[in-house]
Amino acid sequence: MNGIYFPLWSNIDFFENKSKQPDLIKRIKLSTLMYDKLYFDSGIYSLTCSENGSFSSISPYQGENPLPEESIKKTCIMGKNEETGQTFTIIPPGESRHFAVSFEHVMHELGLYDENFIEFQTKELNDEGERLLNEAINKTEGYKEFIEGPTYFKESILKNFHTSLLMSYGVAPMMVDNIHQSVLTNMDINHLNLDLSLEVLNRVNKLLKCRIPDFSSMETQEILDLRKDPLFKKFRTKLFDINNSLTKKDISKLNGSDIDSLFMDEYISEMKEFAPSKKEVVVNGALGVAGLFPVVGTIASVASLAYTGKALKTVHDYNSSWLAFVMQY
Repeated sequence: MNGIYFPLWSNIDFFENKSKQPDLIKRIKLSTLMYDKLYFDSGIYSLTCSENGSFSSISPYQGENPLPEESIKKTCIMGKNEETGQTFTIIPPGESRHFAVSFEHVMHELGLYDENFIEFQTKELNDEGERLLNEAINKTEGYKEFIEGPTYFKESILKNFHTSLLMSYGVAPMMVDNIHQSVLTNMDINHLNLDLSLEVLNRVNKLLKCRIPDFSSMETQEILDLRKDPLFKKFRTKLFDINNSLTKKDISKLNGSDIDSLFMDEYISEMKEFAPSKKEVVVNGALGVAGLFPVVGTIASVASLAYTGKALKTVHDYNSSWLAFVMQY
């Protein structure tokens, strides 16, 4: 069984303001199609990064939507003495960036919250996890230069990235937003295991754009129906085959043509199986789409300390072939 994990910490960019939600919804829809299980952290993660200090907390989700309409550029953090009831300043007013992350609210709005392949979890690092987190941050201090923003913001992003990576261990590859991708892209990733399944889906969809619909534009019920479609499942398996082939290579040297080559070779080979003469089949494809950036694409950046994937599988019977899904459009 394959899965993908959406950590609270490495997806804050989608929750800075309402205008950033469509990209998250697109990723959730595509993940719903491509993965057997989707894992999310429970609760509301609030993070304020300020010139006067940073503060974060996780509180239970109680049905409210914490997402602001517009980005909050200036804020302060106040505390309250439970014994006296008096308030006090934790972080004084100043230039800041504020994020309020809640996957539970998004999933309720999408109508996916109660699906059996959706799992919410509450986790925190133990003492050993905290030790590993501090060790990872110290070893990668130099990667702050790749993160846009003031120093106080960079420190929070680096910590969030490593927290998410540690939380993903033993669960599934993790999703990261565009901010945290800047860390992943520039890291020495050869010691990490990556999953490029959503990038493979995105690129193949562009290669076959005259045939395959834009999955991310589908309504939730259409996504759920397609997820159960037997032919789509075979098509998805073929995409995982390509993913597995890619992730066995030197990830740092990958580019878009690697996906093109693997898919078109499979596509032409499958076509030849069913061509009457089994001679060369000419396939016209739109091969001029944007390349990987530079390791993974903008649809999804997925990294994990423990890679999970399906074994390669070859299909020859047209009635059970992944190509039947492509040919129905």
